[in-house]
Amino acid sequence: MALFYAFPPLQLIHPFLERIRQERLLLILVALESRSALWFPELAALSCVTPWPVPVRPDVLSQAHRSIHHNLSGRLLVWLLRAKWCTDNYAVPSRCEVGSVLGNLQSLLEKGLAFSTVKVYLCQLAM
Repeated sequence: MALFYAFPPLQLIHPFLERIRQERLLLILVALESRSALWFPELAALSCVTPWPVPVRPDVLSQAHRSIHHNLSGRLLVWLLRAKWCTDNYAVPSRCEVGSVLGNLQSLLEKGLAFSTVKVYLCQLAM
């Protein structure tokens, strides 16, 4: 199982969240904090942990070897989204108990994932 990352444009977040739910994906999503957006409650429901804020810096988003900078109109958050595990375990993603999370990590090892891969999952949760 791979851990994907996405930073979709705001207008594509809602269909993107629907795809996460339908395909039961695990991924990291970067999005502007937009609590008034129609898709925000769904994003919060798919989140396994409290989102991590991206440090505010003028060069937080850059391209072309940092020669092009993008201005942001809000704060960026990084979300760990996991539709499959939360759905399978009837867990409220933003309120998962430690035992549930550890059980999920153990199940990844039992499925044959390398320890180094499971450590990536753990590091994402610990941030």
